[in-house]
Amino acid sequence: MIKAATGRGIVDRFFITGVTSITLDSLTSGFNIGNNITHHRSFNRAIGFTREEVEIAVRPLADACDLEQQALMLELSSWYNGYRFSTRAKERIFNADMVLYFIKNFDTETCLYPERMLDDNIASDYRKIMQLFGIGDRVANYEVLEELITVGEVIGLYSRKLDVDKKFDRDDFLGLLLYMGFITINGTVLNEIRYTTPNYVIQKLYYEYFRVEIEQRGQIVVDNRLLNEAVKQLALHNNITPLTEEINKVLALFSNRDFMNMDEKHIKAVILTLLYQS
Repeated sequence: MIKAATGRGIVDRFFITGVTSITLDSLTSGFNIGNNITHHRSFNRAIGFTREEVEIAVRPLADACDLEQQALMLELSSWYNGYRFSTRAKERIFNADMVLYFIKNFDTETCLYPERMLDDNIASDYRKIMQLFGIGDRVANYEVLEELITVGEVIGLYSRKLDVDKKFDRDDFLGLLLYMGFITINGTVLNEIRYTTPNYVIQKLYYEYFRVEIEQRGQIVVDNRLLNEAVKQLALHNNITPLTEEINKVLALFSNRDFMNMDEKHIKAVILTLLYQS
């Protein structure tokens, strides 16, 4: 009906937002007037807040509390910035929801940051990650996650839309993560794209999921109480022994298959995963 309305001149133009490439694929057979503009350079700034917009938004907080604007922006950048939706775009975009959450929960009376820098609505998104990692080849998807955590980036071809007639592969999985905002474009390598995690919030979500994977693979449960106590001993008393004991408990339950390709960066991933819970 919308397509017919454009033909009659009733509808001039319209935008559909929040649609993954899966839905777009099922629409285009009978809806061939649609264009996917998600990764056009000229629309890169439309998805979130630019640095200038965030500076204007938080300036009243900085002025009222005598905070240094540059230091505040550096903190916000590490938590909420980092998104690029086009390989040709130079500017990185802030997550608008997260920035507004920070402003809303900033305590202007005491001039303190929100007690939790991570919106609870976003924190629950790791369940979405768990669902995504179950699509297609779960083992191959897990390797993508492991590469993101240990190397800091993954490289793959850009999958423009998911073809239901072929097997869901690694590039399709990366495309899905890109659409969901769990990875972002960080450059190109010939005809491939270099993907990275955009910010600290997404890193935290990945480590939450990585912990779930570790527990499922090793059939263990990481005790948060013991872990918090171990971190407290290290932070307050310079005693690392309780933390190394918790790390050893986890590593001792890994299978021979897990250890086949394990090196220092994988040990680092396990340690960071445990520390991120505190």
